[in-house]
Amino acid sequence: MLKSLWVVDSRFWFEGKRLPPKPIPTPVVEPALVYGSTSTEAFALEPGKTKQNSFVPSFWERDFKNSIFIEPAQIELGFISGPSSHDVKVWSSFEQPLTLQSLTANGNSGLNLVSIEGGTTLAPHGGTFRYVLNVSDKVPVRIDAHWRWQFDHAATSLSVNGTKLVIWPYPPIYPVVEQWQWATAIIETRSAEQRLNNADWPVQSLSYRYTHHRDLALSNEMRFAINGDFPLAVPLWLDAIPNVSVQAGATTIAASVGQREFNDSALLYHNEHDYELVNIAAITPSTLELKGQVQRDHRNATLLPIRFAISKDGIKTNRRGLETNQEISFLNTELFTLPASPWPVNYRGIPVLTEYRKQARTRAKFPWKQRRTATNTPVNFLQRDVHRKQVDIELLDHGDRLAFRQRLTAFKGGLNPVWWLSYGHEIRIAALCTRNKLVVERRGFTERWPQGLHLWLEWADGPELVAARPEGLDANGNEILAIDTPNTHPVTDADLTAGHLLYLVRCDDDNWKFKHTKYQSSVTLSLIEVPPTEYPQ
Repeated sequence: MLKSLWVVDSRFWFEGKRLPPKPIPTPVVEPALVYGSTSTEAFALEPGKTKQNSFVPSFWERDFKNSIFIEPAQIELGFISGPSSHDVKVWSSFEQPLTLQSLTANGNSGLNLVSIEGGTTLAPHGGTFRYVLNVSDKVPVRIDAHWRWQFDHAATSLSVNGTKLVIWPYPPIYPVVEQWQWATAIIETRSAEQRLNNADWPVQSLSYRYTHHRDLALSNEMRFAINGDFPLAVPLWLDAIPNVSVQAGATTIAASVGQREFNDSALLYHNEHDYELVNIAAITPSTLELKGQVQRDHRNATLLPIRFAISKDGIKTNRRGLETNQEISFLNTELFTLPASPWPVNYRGIPVLTEYRKQARTRAKFPWKQRRTATNTPVNFLQRDVHRKQVDIELLDHGDRLAFRQRLTAFKGGLNPVWWLSYGHEIRIAALCTRNKLVVERRGFTERWPQGLHLWLEWADGPELVAARPEGLDANGNEILAIDTPNTHPVTDADLTAGHLLYLVRCDDDNWKFKHTKYQSSVTLSLIEVPPTEYPQ
């Protein structure tokens, strides 16, 4: 039956079905047979028969009794940078002794399994054979070795896998090109945009260039052809530490490490034929603590960080007589991170770009686009209803390459904005005024930034970064700017050394290319003004 109801003080009504009555529970009697009933038929259930008791094997009987064990059953060597040793133990839980009939090895070039404790008879109830697996620096690039112990009543096996690190030991010629590839997603409308960060850190690659004799260039091509399908151990020559000495057997290397990009491995380098790779356990500003010992004495070596890298584009060769030019780009296979470094100048919590080469190329444009109709008629339209300024600037480090790159990580590619100081001398005082209300030569501020703008004003008492609001024109056609400052001191044109605009910009390209020489680094960034709605008010 349907029932219609009105909801009080509402224009809506609904219909609903009445719920059926709940069923009346049927009594259940539990004699020898159990009876029950439904609305249609009765049924009977016989009680289950008692299950006979069964024996449950114990943990020892089920998992350990009469078994042979090896610890570990598999050794993953990972990337091999030098000699190492690994303990291996074979033990028995059999109730009778076992006789070793054979121990066979396969693919064990450069690996040596040495017996420390044992023989040919493995005692019962925990009898143990002990071995040491010695890994030399003569192993092949790909290690896939196996040992098998065959006893009279059981057998067990050991697998060893790993990859020998192949060093790319040639110092490049400058400049070295370092590339950062960020991942910023941009969603645009006609008046605004949204940017999403798809990765917290960029993908890093390094391009090294060489000039070699043709014989060495041929050897490089063969080295890459043989080993290029695995990551190579590539030195970071930009962070080289010269004149490092250390004795054989040492577990600490004293050097001016600072904040250089050392990670898990380092190279003590003399030339392309004389070097030693070491594994790092801990890093301090003045030392590298090693996982093992230095194998031999090193005097006046160059200490280099190591990165595991692949080359997607391979090695490029240009032969000209006996001299051969080669170039290879290495893609870092590890997560590339740099600790943040404070920005020298900030305004409203956003970094300010104040130091760059003044020869900046600027463009001011509207984003016109063109499309064609079904009749192939071109139609021009504005993709966005905003005027945006674009600028290409070159940033230089000033003696601290690492801090320079650390500061730039704050941009996160094209994600985060930054203030660009134009150095355009757009602000020039036209008449006597006060610090909180400037009368300046007309530049179109009222029409361009009716919502307000931001200025860099260099007074005699120091620079001032302030917000300004256009308030129309005076009787002489000069523009009036209300300055966000409590200072009411009167000023003239002689008091203002320079006045520039601050543009809020973002990187227009996620692909950054650093050019590193031996003593200086630079990067050219293409910046684009953010929409006016994103300017801080």
